[in-house]
Amino acid sequence: MNENGQENRPMRVLIQSIISHLYLRGEDSATQNPEAARDFKHTSRALRFIEQKRLTNVQIVLKFPKTSDDVNLAILELLERDRKKFEEKFQQRGPSSSGRRS
Repeated sequence: MNENGQENRPMRVLIQSIISHLYLRGEDSATQNPEAARDFKHTSRALRFIEQKRLTNVQIVLKFPKTSDDVNLAILELLERDRKKFEEKFQQRGPSSSGRRS
């Protein structure tokens, strides 16, 4: 706690349904209360979880202490953009390119 009696909590990284607006709490549970939601601590962990569980219609929410100005990261657009970049890079090199010079 700080000198004002408030907790010094860092930003929280949450996963939220864009349909129900519920936050992920556990593997198969959700909550309206962001304080009860699972904190992934890092966006990379949240992204990995979304990919591994093949979650759809979700976003990552960055919750900051002492403010209601959350940051919502649209996942679908980020994943689609990454997929397109990978495909473009793969097409430029070709599938048989091994990196060796002939």
